Amino acid sequence: WIPSSSHKILKFISNLLPVSDANISFDFKIKKFAEGLKFNPDLRNQIWLGSFNINQKKQLFSKNVLSQLCGKDYVSGVIDEHMKECDTEDNWERSLWLDMRFYLQDTMLVKVDRTSMMTSLEARVPLLDHEVVEYVLRIPAGLKYKGGTSKYIFKQLAKRYVPANIINRPKKGFGIPISKWIKKELNQSFMDSLDSQKIKRTGFFNDVIIDQLMQTHQDNKKDNRKLLWVLYVFQNWIENKS
Repeated sequence: WIPSSSHKILKFISNLLPVSDANISFDFKIKKFAEGLKFNPDLRNQIWLGSFNINQKKQLFSKNVLSQLCGKDYVSGVIDEHMKECDTEDNWERSLWLDMRFYLQDTMLVKVDRTSMMTSLEARVPLLDHEVVEYVLRIPAGLKYKGGTSKYIFKQLAKRYVPANIINRPKKGFGIPISKWIKKELNQSFMDSLDSQKIKRTGFFNDVIIDQLMQTHQDNKKDNRKLLWVLYVFQNWIENKS
């Protein structure tokens, strides 16, 4: 609905918003939204969910890594390949398909499985019973998201059993204050893990770009929590493997 001629203007305006450390804050959502607009619909949702977009990765990777990538965008390639299995042109349904195929299967369910087993809990996801999923996949998109209401059918059914204030309350995730941690409690740990010499030694990334990400985040000029968290986890992993 937003004309392409307005994309740059929206991104410019979003960058004027003050930076907040709150989890999924208003400015964070607006900035991520504006960032993803220029990409095609199949890739856009992954840009919104992910950390580094295509252009940022070109700056982030070292010359050696970029030469081996040969200018290819492997994320787009993977998505294009899997979208061949999706038999609808509806952007909403295609986003749901990608979420189910990647974000749900390879991220959310993996985390639930590992953490529940680690704490000796038996976790179940009844809404992902294969018969339920197969049935819901056949339901028209207009009934899944109707009149601005997400999970429309599920909420209509829930009205029989659950109070309205629970059904309509805002979604509550399991967010952690990464942005604040980077500036305070975990600042030294981040500085150690993302030290320029370590970055050069592992050889994957451009240490100058990472220094800039850390500095602008600490100065409250940009919210780089997702970018820095990914780098922090990767660097700790690769150091332990070395």
